[in-house]
Parts: sequence; structure tokens; C-alpha cells
Amino acid sequence: MQLFDQELDRIGRGYEIDFKKFRYCLGWRSFNLDDISLFSEPETSRRFIAKLANPALTKYNEGRGTSLELGKILIATFHPSCGMTFYISFQVNDPSDNQTKSYRSVVRYFPGDIEVVSCNPKESC
Repeated sequence: MQLFDQELDRIGRGYEIDFKKFRYCLGWRSFNLDDISLFSEPETSRRFIAKLANPALTKYNEGRGTSLELGKILIATFHPSCGMTFYISFQVNDPSDNQTKSYRSVVRYFPGDIEVVSCNPKESC
């Protein structure tokens, strides 16, 4: 567990965890964006995560007066909470400078309810 905590500190919370390093991850899991067994058509795992990332990006845009657009979902991890807490890494398209940028959000999901915890640019290392 100490190694897992160190990994969380190293990567800056729950984003982009390398789960292969650990036998036990305290309930944390990687969310398979290409899994087709979780949802019925037309929903897919990738679309589901986009539905969680979109309100986070909307809240970010409203708070900062920007008009970023959701691009590609890169990776998602999650752990159980009162529902599920998702840590999502994604790309945005910024029409102000025609650049693609990396962002991260934390979103809590309970069926019928989405709570945005945070949405921010990915910090450069």
C-alpha cells in the first residue's frame, strides 16, 4: 500500500496510474475505454466517459470565459465512493489559438447524478 500511495503522490493524484506495478490498489481501477460489454448500443465506454468530462469542461469554460471543446478521451481511472469517482485525462481543442491541450478532471458519478470536483490543465513536468 505504501508503494501505491507513493505512486499517487508521484503522478499527482489518481490520473494515469500504472496498475501493473501493484497487486492491490485499494479499489482503484483503470477504466477500459474500448470495452463494449458494459453498455447497450448506442452507448459505449468512451462515450460514457465523454458524458462525464463534458460537464467538467463546461464548468471550466464558464468559470474562465473560455470556449474549449472536448477532444479525445485519453485515459480514465476510477474508485468506488458513494458512487464512483472518475479521474479523466483528455485533450481539448482551444479555438483561441488552434492548439490541442491536455486537461484532467475529477468527476463523481452516481446514476442520475454527476458532480464535477475539478477540471484543470495538465501540469507540465
